[in-house]
Amino acid sequence: MSDIINNQFQVFTTLGINPKAMTVYRSCLELGQISVQNIARHAHLPRSSTYLLLEELKNKGLVSEIKIGKKIYINPVNPDKLKTLTKNCKQELDQIESLLPYFQAIYQDQTGKPNVRFFQGFEGIKTILEETLQAHEIFVLCSGYKNKIETKLDQYLEKYMQDLVDKKIKTKELIGGSIDSQKYLDDYNSTQNQIRIIPSSSNLDHIDKLIFANKVAIISYEHLNGVVIDNKAIAEYERYLFSLLWTYNNPSQN
Repeated sequence: MSDIINNQFQVFTTLGINPKAMTVYRSCLELGQISVQNIARHAHLPRSSTYLLLEELKNKGLVSEIKIGKKIYINPVNPDKLKTLTKNCKQELDQIESLLPYFQAIYQDQTGKPNVRFFQGFEGIKTILEETLQAHEIFVLCSGYKNKIETKLDQYLEKYMQDLVDKKIKTKELIGGSIDSQKYLDDYNSTQNQIRIIPSSSNLDHIDKLIFANKVAIISYEHLNGVVIDNKAIAEYERYLFSLLWTYNNPSQN
């Protein structure tokens, strides 16, 4: 058992994460939805240190948070997320692969988990988008935008679009006017990825709404945060509203 724990600390160090955060992460996996106070108690750490370590885990997309009333609750993300944090190094990936069965065994993937998860930072946005890649179809409503997104995220989105093609995931996108919307249409519009441009306000921040499976994700690219709502009824209603907008914005009828 001590070898497993030592390997966990080593993996976190290799991934550029404070090894102390591993103890907090393991507690989150074991406890499921839980308050920071209870995580600190379980991990035998001061609450102040636990907050700092959780912030690091959130920035890496390994946990999410939700506010219920006045209280913050933490939720672990599926341990598979660890694989996306490697720098394509086979040794790192082999290390993580060897530990995943242990992490998955203690991961509390319960139906009683909260239906709303909040993510922040670049890794948080990646976590949301990677989750959509498990769906067969995605509807996207984009506000349009006046400022280009940062280079790092722009490069990831190019990879994401290629992943959609490779995985043969069907998408429909309604995108607001932006500085490069026509180029985006020319580059990505296809029978698999259908795109239509809709009017938008120049005062809006860059917001995407993604409807997939039984989930709705809302991402703010201006502030690098987002939320995922896991609720079948809400997803079906959002899908219905999207279909109305899609039909209304049919170019062949204009």
